[in-house]
Amino acid sequence: MKYIFFLMVLIHGLIHILGFLKSLGYAIPQLPPINKITGIVWLVASIAMVATAFMYITDNTVWLMTGTIAILVSQVLIILSWQEAKFGTLPNIIILIAIVIGCAMWFFDHQVEKEIQAILAQEAAYSAQPEKIIITENMITRYPAPVQRWLRYSGVVG
Repeated sequence: MKYIFFLMVLIHGLIHILGFLKSLGYAIPQLPPINKITGIVWLVASIAMVATAFMYITDNTVWLMTGTIAILVSQVLIILSWQEAKFGTLPNIIILIAIVIGCAMWFFDHQVEKEIQAILAQEAAYSAQPEKIIITENMITRYPAPVQRWLRYSGVVG
């Protein structure tokens, strides 16, 4: 699935080159006339999309940012050439969904890493103390019932 997504983003990015080529005067009958400035924007969208594809396939999380920029620029260009380019919206939606999922995963991983660091820091602080802390029933009352049961079952309390 990763390679299919990579190819879709790559091909979508390469298709954007058509807008740039049209602005240079190449005969592309499917596209309306495009001025040079808009053609450069088509090229920027192409470069951003291709860069996004390669960052994605190499697991570089920057793909989330470049992908967001790429689909925004791409969609604006598609809207400007709606009759000819409206089907480019579908890959943009798919890429957007992948970006939302990727961001959610990144935030989750980042939060887990912060919590692990906090637990390790807390453990280091406890182990530096000469006396061991005994976990009592009163200490676990703030946790949900299933967590309390697990703490009791695992022998932490006492």
